[in-house]
Amino acid sequence: MMIKLNDKTYVLELMGSGDNACHPTLLMTDGGPALFDAGFDFTHDELVAQMESAGVTVAQLRALFITHHDMDHIGGAKALLQENDQIRVFAHIFEVPFIEGSLPPLKSGPGEPPDPATYAIKVNNTLVDEHVIDIIDCLVIQMLGHTYGHIAYYLRDSKTLICGDSLVAFGGVLQGPRPEFCYDLEVAHEQLSRFLDLNIKTCICYHGGVVQGDIHAELQRVIAAGPGAYPSPARDFA
Repeated sequence: MMIKLNDKTYVLELMGSGDNACHPTLLMTDGGPALFDAGFDFTHDELVAQMESAGVTVAQLRALFITHHDMDHIGGAKALLQENDQIRVFAHIFEVPFIEGSLPPLKSGPGEPPDPATYAIKVNNTLVDEHVIDIIDCLVIQMLGHTYGHIAYYLRDSKTLICGDSLVAFGGVLQGPRPEFCYDLEVAHEQLSRFLDLNIKTCICYHGGVVQGDIHAELQRVIAAGPGAYPSPARDFA
């Protein structure tokens, strides 16, 4: 179910509401609608339907901000670009060769890696750590450990953190990164302390959805639990 956080921000929900559901974010900006991550290729129709329920068509989309190159984040991007080639694509500079297909995915699972012809897209705008994207008043935070150029986006106006896969949520409670999906779990966990310097009111986890409340305390709990504590000790699962 799509969640409307405020007049500018919609959190989409693809593939149901379980642990593996994907949650792209749709943001209304002065320059037009922007999407953060694009789901799998096979969730394209579901993505478009939820965008349209928020009043946005693919033709109106102006920007796609990618957290990293895993297929559940970029697999649906090619279809969006085929429908609207004016969408500007943003990603960390380290992710570009993976997104454009010159390097195979870092984590492609067993068997042959996917054919770049099925997913590769052109990145128009490269980002680096601590880059400020003025058009959406957003701070870029590079979060190593999941992929080389995984980034989180901090929307300063609404104090919202779009954290990609650097955190997940379970039952509305923050958890650390899932060990099986990190190329370096120790580094991924260490990186979480970077979020402590931010005033976060809402955290959007790509897997798990929206978490609100005392995010600083939640982060401290996750960090104290140590790497690989998934699910980590939580305040209350009752």
